[in-house]
Amino acid sequence: VCRRLVAPSCPFNGRQAPTLLDVVQKLDPNIAPIVVVGVGYNDSEATFAQSVRTSVAALLKAGARRILWLNLRAVRHSYLHMNQLLDAAALQYRQLTIIDWNRYSRSHPDWCQNDGEHLFDAGGVGMATLAHRAVQEALSPPLAVPVRLPAAQVGRSYSARLAAHGGSGPYRWRLAAWKLPKGLELTAAGRIVGVPRQAARSRLLLWATDANGL
Repeated sequence: VCRRLVAPSCPFNGRQAPTLLDVVQKLDPNIAPIVVVGVGYNDSEATFAQSVRTSVAALLKAGARRILWLNLRAVRHSYLHMNQLLDAAALQYRQLTIIDWNRYSRSHPDWCQNDGEHLFDAGGVGMATLAHRAVQEALSPPLAVPVRLPAAQVGRSYSARLAAHGGSGPYRWRLAAWKLPKGLELTAAGRIVGVPRQAARSRLLLWATDANGL
């Protein structure tokens, strides 16, 4: 109850739950290779980004190879910003995947109590089902599909659209390895756009996540 990531957990009935960092340090070096995290509602928005980075670093140091992090059900404005910070962390750490609990639970207000956060039994089952799918996905070998994109020309506007199949749209895209040529960028919606500034032959590894965070 009232668990936090790094800062001391808030008191409840005269006691404090161990933080995520406490649990990781206790489990080290016997932590599982795939870890599911569902913490953050009790953390401060102002320190959340640093707490996430500290937590991810501790998990990786302890031996975790994949971190599947359930984002926050955005019933408060601060949770929207904190979810954006989680997305930013996923771009920084290739081992971190965000499970979109916010989107998945949005159409099920009956899963939560009046505060929109604490779960009824059905909500617990819903969250466990979503996390289970993410773990199954993490255990499956990645499907790498080689694609040759249309050639770009230096100094001329470029646009290419990516497509994915097999999940629930819309998809969110990010670079998993290597870099785009200077002047080009990848949007989260799956478009490579911009004006190339120099000639280059580029190889990219792209990662698509569906609407359920898988």
